[in-house]
This record gives sequence, structure tokens and C-alpha cells, in this order.
Amino acid sequence: MRINTTIAVLLPLILSSTSGSIFRHPKITIPGVGRLKGSYLKSDFTKRSIDAYYGIPYGKSPEGERRFAPPQPADPLNQGDENYDATLTHYTFHPSKICAQSSSTKKGVLGSEDCLNLSVFVPSKKDRTTAGPLPVLFYIHGGAFYFGTYTGQGPKMLLEEDIILVEAHYRLGPLGFMCLPEDGIYGNMGLQDQILALKWVQQNIAAFGGDPNQVTIFGESAGSASVTLLMLSPQAEGLFHQAIGDSGSAISGWAVDNFPEASALKYAEFTKCPLTPREAMVSCLKFERTTQELVNAHEQFRNYSLARGSLGFGASTPCVQPADSDQAVLTSHPLTLLKQGKIHNSVPAIFGTLRDEGKMFLGMFVRDFLKPLGLTHNSVFLTQGLVPAVLQALNVVIDYNVVSEVVSSYFRPTELGNLDRMIPGLISLFSTYFIKESTYTFALNNAKLSPTYFYSFSYNGPNTLYYLFADDPTGNDVEMPDAVSHADELIYLFDLPLIKLNSNDTEVAKKMVKMFAEFVQHGDFGYLGTESFSVPSLDPLDPIGNPFLEMNLHSSVQDNYPSTYSLRVQSDES
Repeated sequence: MRINTTIAVLLPLILSSTSGSIFRHPKITIPGVGRLKGSYLKSDFTKRSIDAYYGIPYGKSPEGERRFAPPQPADPLNQGDENYDATLTHYTFHPSKICAQSSSTKKGVLGSEDCLNLSVFVPSKKDRTTAGPLPVLFYIHGGAFYFGTYTGQGPKMLLEEDIILVEAHYRLGPLGFMCLPEDGIYGNMGLQDQILALKWVQQNIAAFGGDPNQVTIFGESAGSASVTLLMLSPQAEGLFHQAIGDSGSAISGWAVDNFPEASALKYAEFTKCPLTPREAMVSCLKFERTTQELVNAHEQFRNYSLARGSLGFGASTPCVQPADSDQAVLTSHPLTLLKQGKIHNSVPAIFGTLRDEGKMFLGMFVRDFLKPLGLTHNSVFLTQGLVPAVLQALNVVIDYNVVSEVVSSYFRPTELGNLDRMIPGLISLFSTYFIKESTYTFALNNAKLSPTYFYSFSYNGPNTLYYLFADDPTGNDVEMPDAVSHADELIYLFDLPLIKLNSNDTEVAKKMVKMFAEFVQHGDFGYLGTESFSVPSLDPLDPIGNPFLEMNLHSSVQDNYPSTYSLRVQSDES
């Protein structure tokens, strides 16, 4: 589950660099930051003009002494004396602006540690229909906390509306989330990066015509987990006013490392740094290992974990930190905080999931665990061992009763032992335990404190991101069904490289953009107010968790969201 090649990310940007004029540039002066030169883009549907500023540093390079440390604000750009090149062309030809992560090339690294930058996209004044400061949508990309970038998730659909879009990079993998706070590696550095970027928005977005008092944070997958972690953290107080969480939350089994010290020490073994004394290990990690060596060691650690049935999140996910640390983003486990009713930054929110979230994670599980161990056709293991292995990978505490209940709920007796026949149940199982239940549970808890909307995205278009992340280059042992896979909704919110929309796709995209923009602008979700563009009116979740929006080409309001995932066999037979 990583970006396949550098070219796959950067070539589409090069090809799109001719959008708008490449000879004229929007320019802006930000007090205390400097002067920027950007690029003009055109929106996808109505060709509205967009002022785009790429790769603006918000933090100093976290290298050397600053490696594994909290981020520090960036210095003024070019000493404030000349225009900083924030053009698309400059950003495209400087891939180091992406945070360091594994590349598909052998022992390759994509990006660098000097990656604390953000991009700002603003509707040009001549094309706006709104007077006054514009609301801000702050996007946090996904990628399981160890890979990903906002590169390629373009603004040309969302900027059909009068909002400002900000997208930020944050440190990934062990460089962003290794956690040994008592030894000087505080953990949650990537979350602290997000907080610093939000502070930058508060201080500077007015210069772009934005409203710092109307900021909505939005994240997908690990970005959605980040959104909910920021909602829980006192460190992020006052930095945002609404939230959108898409496919994941802080209580997802993969979102917090329950054994951060063990993960960190095992990862350190692969760096070949001394494990004792701890001071020597930390010094080695900070000063004696290159970025490439640290990234390669994490890839080796992930492969080691995957071969043992884990999903490979250790040493690269958020952690609970000591309460007496002034660097702490998270001082109690999210489950504990929810049980106590403590969502420090509860704000009006939207949460959502996709119908077949689990397809992508199942594909990865088959590729990275079942196939290497020769288990895809082992009927004994598939009958007796597969469900316990899946639950263990999903960090579910298991015993005989749990396994028995899951088997009877998700699989018919005639399906057990044959992987092809088990695929529908496995997709549903991964969907439930990996994404759906935890996202919905967080939404229910936030709904006790603030208006909260929920949706299920069910539109199954011809495009999918499944093959970008979960495809097996050596050949697929099983045939995956056509499904609405994890991350596919991004196709209808961002202009993604090499994705072409048909007429139905375009209608879905226009509705999604309009609905999200309506929430960012006014706090409403659902009803769009025009006969030709109607979506049902949606009320916030009530105390028993109703209603939710079934989002499709023709959407509808439904009740009892858990019934869509909790008992696959019974629901299929009813």
C-alpha cells in the first residue's frame, strides 16, 4: 500500500502544468512570511480561474537535531526580499517536497525530510460569487501514516465552489510517529506537524482572502483518524471549527499503536543501531543514519510484520504520550476518552464510509500474507485458521466465542475452505472491523456534543483506486469482485491524475462537491436546494444513531446504519 513510482505521482502534474497560463502568475504578499509567486489553474466543470500556491514551507526542515522533535515554524521566505517560487512547475520538479517514504524502486526513497510544506488554492476574485472572507477546507491526506502525499489530489473540482483549499504534508513512518517519549523521541511528530500547519492557517489565511474563524478540517483514511485525534487533543484547541472524517477514526484498531515501545525497539533492530544504552540508540537514529537508511529499515520491519500476519502499522502510527509532557498530543487512549465523554474539540462534523471498504485491505492481506505463505488454497487453514488470523491482524481480542460468532455472521458453511467463495464475507469483515464500526462509533459519540452527520458512499463507478494500492504485480490468486473500495470517493472530490469521468461520474462529483462545500460554508449537509440538483434533506444523527445518507447517483435517507454491515449472512438471506 504505497505510491508505486515517482513518475506516477509527478508526471500528471507536469502534464497539467499548462492549465491556465504558464506565462502569467498570481502573486501575493503575506506579512511576516514573504512574497509568493503561484500558478493559474482552471476548475474542471465551469473553468473558473484558481490562484494556486504550491509547497509553501510552514516548518523548518526536521533534520539533524530536529529529527524526531516537535516542528518549529519556518523562517520568512527568501528573507522576504523576493518572490518565493510557489508555482506548479517548481513544485513538480522538486519531488523532495513530499515527506520521505518508500518508493517502488529497489531500496528507493520518495521525498525527503525537508517536507513541512502546504499548498493553498483560492478562487480568483473575478470568478467568485461570494463577498467577504471565504471559508477554509484544510485537507489531511491518508496513507496509513507511513506513505502518501497531497500531490495529485488537485483542487479543480472542490474549487468550483467559493472555498479555499489548503493541503499539507506531515512527517510519515517512524520519522513522524516512532514513540519513545522517555528517551527523547516524543512520538506523534506527524500530528504536531498538522497542528503547526493549522496554526500557519490561523496566522496567514486572511492574506489569501480566507476566514480563520471558519476552518473545516477534512481527512481520508489515516487523514480521517488524524482529524479525530485532533478533535481529542487540547493541543489543537481553537484551530478549527468543523470536521469531516472519511473512512477511519482514532478508535480504529490501526490508528493508535498499543505497544509503541516494543514496535520502536523492533524497528530499531532493522536500522542496525545499538539498542542499549538507549541514549546511544537515539543518537544513532538521529545523527548516524541517512533518510534512506531509516526508510529502508521501516520497509524491512513492515515486511517482517506482514509475514507474521500483522498489517504492518507498528512504529509508524500515533501513540499515547506521558501526561506530564508539554509535547503530548494524546495523553489517554481514544477509547478511554470516548468512554469518559471527552472530545476536547467537539465540533459540528460529517463522518462517512464506503460500501465495500474492506476490498482494498483484503487485497493487501492476500498479497502480503496469504500468498507468500502459500495459504490461498489451503482448505484446512481457510476453514479453521483464516478468521482468527484476520481478527488478529485487525487487533481484535479473540477467543473461541468471538471467532465462532464472526464465522457464523459472515460466512455460510458452504463457503468455508474456499477463498474465492469466502471473498464477499471477508470484504464485509474487513470493512466492519477496519473502518465502518470505528468511524460510526466516533460519530455517535461526537453527536452527543455537536451536530453530526453520517453518510455511506455506495456509487460504483468505472474507476477505482484499488489497483494503485492493493494490486499484486506477480498475479492475482483470487478474483476480486467489482466493488466500492476504500478511497474511491476521492475520485469525485479531487481531480486525480489519469482519471476520466463519464456523465454519471460527473453528476456524482458535482453533488459531492456541492454537499461538502455547503457544509464548509454553512454547516449544512444534504439538501442542495434546487430541483435539478436535489439531494434529500439530512438531519444530524439522533441519540439512537439515525439517520444516515446513502450517497449514490440517486441518494436516499436511511436508518440503522449498522444493519448494513453487522450481519452479512442474515442480511443477505433476508
